[in-house]
Amino acid sequence: MGTFPAYEASGIHTDPDQRRYPRGTVAGDFMPRYVCLVYTSFVPTGLVAKHAYFSMPANLQAFATTEFSAVSSSGNWASAPIRQDVNFENFTFGSQQLIVFHVDPGGTPVRFDPANLVQFAEFSAQGAPRARNNSFLNAELRSWPGKEVLVLENWFVDDNGQPIAPPLEFLHTMNVHLLMRCALAGADDRPHELPVILDPDTGNGTGNEP
Repeated sequence: MGTFPAYEASGIHTDPDQRRYPRGTVAGDFMPRYVCLVYTSFVPTGLVAKHAYFSMPANLQAFATTEFSAVSSSGNWASAPIRQDVNFENFTFGSQQLIVFHVDPGGTPVRFDPANLVQFAEFSAQGAPRARNNSFLNAELRSWPGKEVLVLENWFVDDNGQPIAPPLEFLHTMNVHLLMRCALAGADDRPHELPVILDPDTGNGTGNEP
């Protein structure tokens, strides 16, 4: 991990896979009551991005697969979310959560970069400073039937591994690294993959549960 060419020069903080909290080093264990599902698709008109928050289901794989398929086919979630939004608006958290990202393979061929899944930037796209990441951890690719997903744990803890309590807030810029297959002008006929980054602004302690 951490192999992005501009890793040090860009001010990118250590990525989640290198900042694992061993069990017992934080106040409590990871026991999220909610899951945030993030659906994305690259279409000719641009990026489609939707996210929704649900109570943690008994069978996460089956539930998430059904929800992502529903959004892909109808544009709507199959179940009624606790809350939802588009284009990463209000992509915030008020408690421990499991976050599941999915890129719809029905659009432009895009996949998660297995060598560089998630990192956090020092500044927002507008140049505002952002908090160091100590909470979003253990990024993992999983292959479910017909779905490749990126699972990320939000431990909802501060720099000392303690649960975040109001009025404490942490604002982050999350970078999810993707690879997009495309043809390059003047290149040979082999397919090429270009890096693409989803960079939603997110926050811990910035809203109510979930």
